[in-house]
Amino acid sequence: MSPPTLEDIRKLVQELTDLAPALPESVPLAKKTDRISKILASTQGEDEFHTFNRRYNALFGVDCRIGPRMRYVTRGKYGMLAWCEYIRSIKLDDPSMQSAVVELRLKSLIKELEFLV
Repeated sequence: MSPPTLEDIRKLVQELTDLAPALPESVPLAKKTDRISKILASTQGEDEFHTFNRRYNALFGVDCRIGPRMRYVTRGKYGMLAWCEYIRSIKLDDPSMQSAVVELRLKSLIKELEFLV
């Protein structure tokens, strides 16, 4: 199987961006002091991919789950909307980007948001 194309990744980013504003009120509303905002402001990697990967792992990795659910998925400006703003700002064509890993990460977030919506 061939790695996902840049267009494949962009479609996933758009899908996630479309889902984020639809999160229901049963999903906690994020505050500026909550985890997504803090991680996006403070966590960096050696390049575009490693920054993305570190941030994803800190927010949505296996150790950030309660059972099968992602603990830090929150709604609003400082929640998934902030995450979507960040992923839209990523240089997806950066040579460091590992498209297969990015695809898996985005698909897992989409699956979580689809469950919540």
